Amino acid sequence: MRGLSDRSDNILSAIAADIADLRLAEAREKLAAAREVQSEVLRKPLAFNAALMERQAEIALLESKPDHAFTLFSAAADSFAAIGPVEVARRRRTYAIRLTDHGVRYGGSCLDLGIRVLDRLLADLPRDAAPWDWAAAQNSLAIACRILGDRSESPTGTALLARAVSAYEAALEVHSREIDILNWAIDMQNLAVALFAQGQRTAGQAGTDLL
Repeated sequence: MRGLSDRSDNILSAIAADIADLRLAEAREKLAAAREVQSEVLRKPLAFNAALMERQAEIALLESKPDHAFTLFSAAADSFAAIGPVEVARRRRTYAIRLTDHGVRYGGSCLDLGIRVLDRLLADLPRDAAPWDWAAAQNSLAIACRILGDRSESPTGTALLARAVSAYEAALEVHSREIDILNWAIDMQNLAVALFAQGQRTAGQAGTDLL
Protein backbone atom coordinates (compact mmCIF):
# COMPACT_ATOMS: atom_id res chain seq x y z
CA MET A 1 0.00 0.00 0.00
CA ARG A 2 2.89 2.33 0.81
CA GLY A 3 4.36 1.80 -2.65
CA LEU A 4 1.03 2.56 -4.28
CA SER A 5 0.67 5.73 -2.20
CA ASP A 6 4.18 6.88 -3.16
CA ARG A 7 3.44 6.33 -6.87
CA SER A 8 0.20 8.27 -6.57
CA ASP A 9 2.01 11.16 -4.87
CA ASN A 10 4.66 11.16 -7.60
CA ILE A 11 2.04 11.23 -10.36
CA LEU A 12 0.16 14.08 -8.70
CA SER A 13 3.39 16.01 -8.21
CA ALA A 14 4.31 15.56 -11.86
CA ILE A 15 0.88 16.78 -12.97
CA ALA A 16 1.08 19.75 -10.62
CA ALA A 17 4.48 20.66 -12.05
CA ASP A 18 3.12 20.49 -15.59
CA ILE A 19 0.23 22.77 -14.66
CA ALA A 20 2.55 25.22 -12.90
CA ASP A 21 4.73 25.40 -16.02
CA LEU A 22 1.64 25.69 -18.25
CA ARG A 23 2.41 22.37 -19.95
CA LEU A 24 -1.32 21.75 -20.07
CA ALA A 25 -1.33 19.18 -22.84
CA GLU A 26 1.18 17.06 -20.92
CA ALA A 27 -0.87 17.45 -17.74
CA ARG A 28 -4.02 16.29 -19.52
CA GLU A 29 -2.23 13.24 -20.91
CA LYS A 30 -0.90 12.27 -17.49
CA LEU A 31 -4.35 12.76 -15.94
CA ALA A 32 -6.04 10.60 -18.57
CA ALA A 33 -3.45 7.84 -18.16
CA ALA A 34 -3.69 7.95 -14.37
CA ARG A 35 -7.48 7.78 -14.40
CA GLU A 36 -7.43 4.82 -16.76
CA VAL A 37 -5.01 2.95 -14.50
CA GLN A 38 -7.04 3.85 -11.43
CA SER A 39 -10.24 2.61 -13.07
CA GLU A 40 -8.64 -0.78 -13.68
CA VAL A 41 -7.39 -0.90 -10.09
CA LEU A 42 -10.91 -0.19 -8.83
CA ARG A 43 -12.69 -2.56 -11.23
CA LYS A 44 -11.59 -5.88 -9.71
CA PRO A 45 -12.87 -5.33 -6.14
CA LEU A 46 -16.00 -3.64 -7.47
CA ALA A 47 -16.70 -6.58 -9.77
CA PHE A 48 -16.25 -9.04 -6.90
CA ASN A 49 -18.58 -7.07 -4.63
CA ALA A 50 -21.13 -6.78 -7.45
CA ALA A 51 -20.95 -10.55 -8.03
CA LEU A 52 -21.79 -11.10 -4.36
CA MET A 53 -24.81 -8.80 -4.62
CA GLU A 54 -25.88 -10.57 -7.82
CA ARG A 55 -25.90 -13.91 -5.98
CA GLN A 56 -27.94 -12.33 -3.19
CA ALA A 57 -30.37 -10.99 -5.77
CA GLU A 58 -30.71 -14.43 -7.37
CA ILE A 59 -31.57 -15.90 -3.99
CA ALA A 60 -34.11 -13.12 -3.43
CA LEU A 61 -35.78 -13.93 -6.75
CA LEU A 62 -35.98 -17.61 -5.90
CA GLU A 63 -37.51 -16.68 -2.55
CA SER A 64 -40.14 -14.54 -4.32
CA LYS A 65 -38.68 -11.27 -3.04
CA PRO A 66 -38.41 -9.29 -6.30
CA ASP A 67 -38.26 -5.87 -4.61
CA HIS A 68 -35.22 -6.96 -2.62
CA ALA A 69 -33.61 -8.31 -5.80
CA PHE A 70 -34.30 -4.98 -7.51
CA THR A 71 -32.61 -3.12 -4.65
CA LEU A 72 -29.55 -5.38 -4.78
CA PHE A 73 -29.21 -5.17 -8.56
CA SER A 74 -29.56 -1.38 -8.43
CA ALA A 75 -26.89 -1.10 -5.73
CA ALA A 76 -24.55 -3.38 -7.68
CA ALA A 77 -24.87 -1.21 -10.78
CA ASP A 78 -24.53 2.07 -8.89
CA SER A 79 -21.34 0.83 -7.21
CA PHE A 80 -19.55 1.30 -10.56
CA ALA A 81 -20.13 5.07 -10.59
CA ALA A 82 -16.42 5.62 -9.99
CA ILE A 83 -15.65 3.79 -13.24
CA GLY A 84 -18.07 5.90 -15.27
CA PRO A 85 -21.70 6.28 -16.36
CA VAL A 86 -21.39 3.90 -19.31
CA GLU A 87 -20.25 1.06 -17.04
CA VAL A 88 -23.18 1.76 -14.73
CA ALA A 89 -25.55 1.75 -17.70
CA ARG A 90 -24.22 -1.56 -18.99
CA ARG A 91 -24.64 -3.14 -15.56
CA ARG A 92 -28.18 -1.81 -15.28
CA ARG A 93 -29.13 -3.26 -18.64
CA THR A 94 -27.68 -6.66 -17.68
CA TYR A 95 -29.68 -6.66 -14.45
CA ALA A 96 -32.83 -5.42 -16.18
CA ILE A 97 -32.60 -8.35 -18.58
CA ARG A 98 -32.29 -10.74 -15.62
CA LEU A 99 -35.40 -9.27 -14.04
CA THR A 100 -37.27 -9.35 -17.35
CA ASP A 101 -36.32 -12.98 -18.00
CA HIS A 102 -37.45 -13.95 -14.51
CA GLY A 103 -40.72 -12.11 -15.04
CA VAL A 104 -41.32 -13.86 -18.36
CA ARG A 105 -40.77 -17.24 -16.75
CA TYR A 106 -42.44 -16.81 -13.37
CA GLY A 107 -44.69 -13.74 -13.65
CA GLY A 108 -45.00 -11.35 -10.74
CA SER A 109 -43.59 -7.84 -10.66
CA CYS A 110 -40.20 -8.51 -12.24
CA LEU A 111 -41.19 -7.21 -15.68
CA ASP A 112 -42.26 -3.93 -14.16
CA LEU A 113 -39.07 -3.79 -12.08
CA GLY A 114 -36.97 -4.42 -15.18
CA ILE A 115 -38.69 -1.47 -16.87
CA ARG A 116 -37.89 0.70 -13.85
CA VAL A 117 -34.20 -0.19 -14.10
CA LEU A 118 -34.17 0.67 -17.81
CA ASP A 119 -36.02 3.94 -17.24
CA ARG A 120 -33.33 4.94 -14.74
CA LEU A 121 -30.61 3.90 -17.19
CA LEU A 122 -32.03 6.01 -19.99
CA ALA A 123 -32.65 8.97 -17.69
CA ASP A 124 -29.00 8.98 -16.64
CA LEU A 125 -27.30 8.10 -19.95
CA PRO A 126 -27.57 10.67 -22.75
CA ARG A 127 -27.76 9.17 -26.21
CA ASP A 128 -24.62 11.01 -27.35
CA ALA A 129 -22.57 9.60 -24.46
CA ALA A 130 -22.82 6.03 -25.73
CA PRO A 131 -25.19 5.65 -28.73
CA TRP A 132 -24.96 1.87 -29.05
CA ASP A 133 -25.53 1.27 -25.35
CA TRP A 134 -28.42 3.72 -25.43
CA ALA A 135 -29.99 1.91 -28.40
CA ALA A 136 -29.49 -1.48 -26.73
CA ALA A 137 -31.27 -0.16 -23.64
CA GLN A 138 -34.15 1.12 -25.79
CA ASN A 139 -34.45 -2.36 -27.30
CA SER A 140 -34.49 -4.00 -23.88
CA LEU A 141 -37.12 -1.50 -22.73
CA ALA A 142 -39.24 -2.21 -25.79
CA ILE A 143 -39.10 -5.96 -25.20
CA ALA A 144 -40.11 -5.65 -21.55
CA CYS A 145 -42.93 -3.19 -22.34
CA ARG A 146 -44.27 -5.35 -25.15
CA ILE A 147 -44.33 -8.51 -23.05
CA LEU A 148 -45.91 -6.78 -20.06
CA GLY A 149 -48.33 -4.97 -22.36
CA ASP A 150 -49.46 -8.28 -23.86
CA ARG A 151 -50.11 -9.59 -20.36
CA SER A 152 -51.89 -6.50 -19.02
CA GLU A 153 -55.49 -5.42 -19.38
CA SER A 154 -56.36 -2.21 -21.17
CA PRO A 155 -55.75 0.68 -20.85
CA THR A 156 -52.50 -0.21 -19.08
CA GLY A 157 -51.62 -2.83 -21.67
CA THR A 158 -52.27 -0.48 -24.56
CA ALA A 159 -50.10 2.21 -22.98
CA LEU A 160 -47.25 -0.28 -22.48
CA LEU A 161 -47.47 -1.37 -26.11
CA ALA A 162 -47.30 2.28 -27.15
CA ARG A 163 -44.15 2.62 -25.04
CA ALA A 164 -42.69 -0.43 -26.77
CA VAL A 165 -43.33 1.15 -30.16
CA SER A 166 -41.69 4.40 -29.07
CA ALA A 167 -38.65 2.55 -27.71
CA TYR A 168 -38.16 0.57 -30.93
CA GLU A 169 -38.44 3.80 -32.92
CA ALA A 170 -35.83 5.37 -30.65
CA ALA A 171 -33.45 2.45 -31.20
CA LEU A 172 -33.85 2.90 -34.95
CA GLU A 173 -32.45 6.42 -34.61
CA VAL A 174 -29.10 4.72 -33.94
CA HIS A 175 -29.57 1.47 -35.85
CA SER A 176 -30.15 3.14 -39.18
CA ARG A 177 -30.25 1.11 -42.36
CA GLU A 178 -27.15 2.87 -43.68
CA ILE A 179 -25.04 2.27 -40.56
CA ASP A 180 -26.21 -1.09 -39.17
CA ILE A 181 -28.49 -2.94 -41.56
CA LEU A 182 -28.68 -6.13 -39.46
CA ASN A 183 -29.93 -4.43 -36.29
CA TRP A 184 -32.08 -2.13 -38.41
CA ALA A 185 -33.83 -5.18 -39.88
CA ILE A 186 -34.30 -6.78 -36.45
CA ASP A 187 -35.66 -3.55 -34.99
CA MET A 188 -38.03 -3.06 -37.92
CA GLN A 189 -39.40 -6.58 -37.48
CA ASN A 190 -39.87 -6.09 -33.75
CA LEU A 191 -41.48 -2.70 -34.36
CA ALA A 192 -43.95 -4.30 -36.75
CA VAL A 193 -44.89 -6.90 -34.12
CA ALA A 194 -45.39 -4.19 -31.49
CA LEU A 195 -47.46 -2.04 -33.85
CA PHE A 196 -49.69 -5.00 -34.71
CA ALA A 197 -50.23 -5.78 -31.02
CA GLN A 198 -50.97 -2.11 -30.32
CA GLY A 199 -53.38 -1.98 -33.25
CA GLN A 200 -55.32 -4.98 -31.97
CA ARG A 201 -55.78 -3.27 -28.62
CA THR A 202 -56.72 0.16 -30.01
CA ALA A 203 -60.32 0.84 -30.94
CA GLY A 204 -61.62 2.48 -34.08
CA GLN A 205 -59.77 3.89 -37.06
CA ALA A 206 -56.67 4.60 -34.93
CA GLY A 207 -56.28 0.87 -34.32
CA THR A 208 -56.85 0.05 -37.97
CA ASP A 209 -54.15 2.53 -38.99
CA LEU A 210 -51.63 0.74 -36.78
CA LEU A 211 -52.24 -2.67 -38.36
